[in-house]
Amino acid sequence: MYIAIEGIDKAGKTSLMRKLKEKVEGEYLKEPTPALTDFIGRVKTLDHPDEKEILINLFAADRLLLKPIIEKAQKEDKKVFTDRSKFSSFAYQGFDLFPYNQIVNKNMPDPDVVFYLRVSPEESEKRGHSSQDKFEDKEFLESVVKMFEGPIRLYCIRNDIQFVDIDGTKTEEEIYEKVVSYLGGLI
Repeated sequence: MYIAIEGIDKAGKTSLMRKLKEKVEGEYLKEPTPALTDFIGRVKTLDHPDEKEILINLFAADRLLLKPIIEKAQKEDKKVFTDRSKFSSFAYQGFDLFPYNQIVNKNMPDPDVVFYLRVSPEESEKRGHSSQDKFEDKEFLESVVKMFEGPIRLYCIRNDIQFVDIDGTKTEEEIYEKVVSYLGGLI
């Protein structure tokens, strides 16, 4: 079972992954992989006219490195968790590039379950995101939230992917309990 933890920056994805890793057996993967993180940071500072397309392709290539691990876990009926998935690319690169993004990511398996940790951009800011990063700007994050709650949710419905909307303002323990309870009904 491929399980993606999604949401905007500072939604609680890392905290949830850490708590799950302590208590739930499975494979745990991070997107982007550490090898790509620095490179992506450099691309984001270039202010290149094709930045969004570059990032879509970089994230997709990085994600392909994880594909064999995800497919093996699915084949062996084991759980594999990722903090982020192709849906983050869909959300962060925006509606105008949604069709292109789907084509570039067509070889990646869809998650079986997406846990979307819903927080507002204001809540993200309270939790300490750096507004110096254009991908953490309040207005930009509002568009990301709209992508998760609109086209991505619809994509999941149309493709029989379970999209579980979780109030990310709840305590870490409440969020963890909701996720584990939901997973208990699937396994």
